[in-house]
Amino acid sequence: MDKKNKNNLITLKFITVTLMIVGSLVWGLIALSGFNIVNWFSNFTGLSGILDRIIYALVGASGLIFLFQHYNLGEFLPFLGETIIPVQLFTSEQVPDNWNQELQIKAPKGITHVVYWASDNKEEHNTQGPELAYGQYSNSGVAKVENDGYVVLKFRKPTQYKVSGKVLPEHVHYRWVLGPNKLSAVQTTRV
Repeated sequence: MDKKNKNNLITLKFITVTLMIVGSLVWGLIALSGFNIVNWFSNFTGLSGILDRIIYALVGASGLIFLFQHYNLGEFLPFLGETIIPVQLFTSEQVPDNWNQELQIKAPKGITHVVYWASDNKEEHNTQGPELAYGQYSNSGVAKVENDGYVVLKFRKPTQYKVSGKVLPEHVHYRWVLGPNKLSAVQTTRV
């Protein structure tokens, strides 16, 4: 990441955290005293109704930005984070039978292998949950990172499936083999 993008991310994080703190203080003040400083400020400036909606929208947007940009899912879903496992299971290349799709990914420096899996390509799964979509994980494999730093995942075209009523687009999950007995957090790429 270049310096400009890094500075932009730092600025975005500062703004989102500041607005979330302001929102927390406003709600705390309302809860403790019944006084809404945002409404008071809106009335004071003569922009009642408009300014308070803008402030609330910015605070809400900041919360969402923070959630999607800075939230570590591994904190509450630890199975998605780094894990310890006998990686010798993942050092020989494996490709699913009848694969018909490829995905090339740039590997982080020092990585030699990646473990990957996708839903099976059965159309009836698009109305089912992940348990049926992944089945016995026959659409999975292990790929070796080439000398150019890229790895090619070979798999059967995955299908969509539903989670909590929402249809997820076709995607592949993978974990980098980080070293002796350690895999990275789960990564996901749409295909």
